Amino acid sequence: MPHYDVSIVSRLSPLLQGIYAVTHNYASLVARIVFHPLEDSARLAFSRLNSGSTDCRSTRGLSFSKSGEDSNDDEAADSNAENIAFAKRLLHSRLALVSLLSVVLILFGTCYVRLFVDIVMGKQWRNEETVNAFAAFCFYIAVLGVNGITEAFVHAVGYNTMRYSSNSMVVVCCPPYVLLYTYF
Repeated sequence: MPHYDVSIVSRLSPLLQGIYAVTHNYASLVARIVFHPLEDSARLAFSRLNSGSTDCRSTRGLSFSKSGEDSNDDEAADSNAENIAFAKRLLHSRLALVSLLSVVLILFGTCYVRLFVDIVMGKQWRNEETVNAFAAFCFYIAVLGVNGITEAFVHAVGYNTMRYSSNSMVVVCCPPYVLLYTYF
């Protein structure tokens, strides 16, 4: 179980702690196997588009010139505009793919949770809490998939100051959230 969950999960009953641990471990497999490679490839593609040293489309068999090699400013601007247009199409296509996979996960995952629990974990785990936890994780993983693609885009094309301020806000907002959740 991850270390940040211990304080919140420790307040649950032992049965609910076990259900959370089993659900979290099985559900994270889907996130790691399906959505994580999509996020990593998106981050790599967006980073290549953002850097001036290489063009992501050249790895796909297209031969566009690099923006730093052009002596003509008009050609560099055209290459930059092409990279921006390609990044928009790439972001749109990755979000569409993750959204499609998420819809499939939500539609089929929530319907077949009981069967999954029976086959993988046995009938002793087939109770409403376990089924509801797996169904909730189907929605949670779908949200994490979309978040992963958008986060890959922001971290690949964002400026260092923007990423620093974003991470600073996470550090500032996290402790009050945990305190409010723990005591209320």
